[in-house]
Amino acid sequence: GGGPSRGTAFLSVTMGKKPQKGKSGTNSRFITRTRAVKKLQVKLADFRRLCILKGIYPREPKKKPSGSRKTYYHVKDITFLMHEPLLEKFREQHAYAKKLRKAKAKNHESLYKALKERAPGYTLDHLVKERYPSFIDALRDLDDALTLTALFATLPGEGQYQIPPERVATAKRLCTEFQAYVVCARALTKSFVSVKGIYYQVEILGQTITWLTPHMLSQQLPPDVDYRVMLTFLEFYETLMRFVNFKLYHTIGLSYPPHEMFTDPCGLGLPALMDTTQRASSMPSVQALPAGEDGGVHDTGDLDDAEEDKNTDKGTEHEEEAQAMPDVTQLFENCIFFLGREVPRESLIFVIKSFGGVVAWDGSATSGITYEENDERITHQIVDRPVQGHRYFSREYLQPQWVYDSINNGVMVPVDQYAPGLHPPPHLSPFVTYGEDDYVPEYAKTLQSLRASARGEDTAAPNAHVAVTVELDDEQREAAARKEALTEEKTYATELEKEQAGVPYSVHVQTEEPQEVGDAAQLEQSKAARAKVDDSQMATVMMTRKNRKLYEAINKSTEKKKAAAQRLRDKARASQ
Repeated sequence: GGGPSRGTAFLSVTMGKKPQKGKSGTNSRFITRTRAVKKLQVKLADFRRLCILKGIYPREPKKKPSGSRKTYYHVKDITFLMHEPLLEKFREQHAYAKKLRKAKAKNHESLYKALKERAPGYTLDHLVKERYPSFIDALRDLDDALTLTALFATLPGEGQYQIPPERVATAKRLCTEFQAYVVCARALTKSFVSVKGIYYQVEILGQTITWLTPHMLSQQLPPDVDYRVMLTFLEFYETLMRFVNFKLYHTIGLSYPPHEMFTDPCGLGLPALMDTTQRASSMPSVQALPAGEDGGVHDTGDLDDAEEDKNTDKGTEHEEEAQAMPDVTQLFENCIFFLGREVPRESLIFVIKSFGGVVAWDGSATSGITYEENDERITHQIVDRPVQGHRYFSREYLQPQWVYDSINNGVMVPVDQYAPGLHPPPHLSPFVTYGEDDYVPEYAKTLQSLRASARGEDTAAPNAHVAVTVELDDEQREAAARKEALTEEKTYATELEKEQAGVPYSVHVQTEEPQEVGDAAQLEQSKAARAKVDDSQMATVMMTRKNRKLYEAINKSTEKKKAAAQRLRDKARASQ
């Protein structure tokens, strides 16, 4: 009949349907932002807010089907957003704003007042529980939250940039509450003052948290910054900080929120921690608690068995390290500090109280601290002006850098170089670790010897090794290079003389006497060096081209780093 042939039917069955455009490959896995906004039926501003709150970010596919200037998202992320309850809340807010504008335009005062009282709201608690299943996960992601919250705590509330003063006050309160916990738990480990601000590092439940706090100066807001995006991040971080602060306070047996800390007339917050610290001093430190006992972010969430066992092991390791190291949390236990008006008061109060010290300043009597400047019990006075009108011989007058250097090294460093009017020693970062070929400043070696003596170790041998090893290595390299150059020059001169005299090369090789090679130790050392170079060259020959290029780049970077360290050593040697 007129039906298809057997061969045509076979081809149609085996080949299958032709794949449609955009249904497979990169086109099916990624979607542009414009298509995502149309799919979710929201405005661009709401889409941006939703992505920030949910933690969804753009992707960079290898092939961009709609052009390289488009922003792409994963299709699974957009599908994930379609089931978000906040979408309905955003639509309710837009409908509410439309009704409010209509009532105001028609001068319906009663309807307008009723609508103002029934403003729709939403919470982000479910997002915190969704993004951080356990409390440890929340602590790992607390760095950015603390940094941004501390930034907004110092910003002025300006209507020009739509920064509400209430958000600034909330950020200030959350930061102060977290610092109050750090003081009670003695969890602060490091602090560093830089041009950008003051860095703090704490260790809570085995997790290291580092954040940056701006200097307490008048802030000039740049106009080219989109503060709406930053406020969206702040909105989520505020909810996260409330969860974290609540859990941390209950971990050490304190109630949250601590209303009594914000009743002082100065409005500082931290000075009122004196009673709270005394109440919490009899409780075990949070660092000594096993990390497996922390539970989830909320009360009902618990870690699974595997993660609980792993965190418990980590907590045991930290306990053993804490027993091996001296207790530095009591560094300022018997010290009373009086702060001058020109020093960074809030930072010094936070740091000194975290290590057990007592702080007073001009006007601190209104906050319950009864130490005046003429009190003989004051042991240290922190000032930052070269000349003092009246000096008390019963106390030490120091610059603020002494406090930070002392806590970073776990020992009260000598006060001679920190007197007012003197140029203090370099403020070394505690976040830098020195390698074998790195330049180690002289003051870092001094601090290392102080730390070693505080632990009860032998300070002579390690410091001598640290101070002399680098110098001996450099001198040995320079001496070996000079000796090799001199040997090559002598050999070349000898060969040139015999060539001018007409001596054949074969006779020269037979009659040449062996050069002096020094003692047997140097000979063995030179043979070992040659063997090491030969092995390295052989390994390089056996590498693929890609690995060889990578190996050469690593060696080049290492040599560049060594050269920079050598220049610093030469500069330090010349300055002496």
